[in-house]
Amino acid sequence: MAVLKIKCDCGKNISSKVGNRIYNNKLYWFQSYSCDNCGKTIEMESDDKMPTDIKDAIIEEGGNYVLILKETKDRRKAEFLLKKMPNSSLLSLKPFLERECEEIIKGTRNEVLIVKNYLAKRGIDSCII
Repeated sequence: MAVLKIKCDCGKNISSKVGNRIYNNKLYWFQSYSCDNCGKTIEMESDDKMPTDIKDAIIEEGGNYVLILKETKDRRKAEFLLKKMPNSSLLSLKPFLERECEEIIKGTRNEVLIVKNYLAKRGIDSCII
């Protein structure tokens, strides 16, 4: 679990625990903290787009992962499938879909895994992390 330094509503700097996970083929991010100064406690989880500061903290702690398509013959099928992928708007697939790069996705381990698993279930197993 990654740690994100934030400021509580009371003004004290605190450490917030953040992360992401895959559940039922959906990507969720979460954040939790408790302030020793004012007692405020927050626990939240969402399948919406991950906030940049949370994503950056997860990558800083766990590394940045990249998914690459090994077989160029699979590119058109991969593009087609990714355009149909549920919640694909929450992921940064645009550079690949617009042929700006060869990386399908770059991000947290779970972001990359969810795309890899989605493509593999649809017959594209030539992806490497």
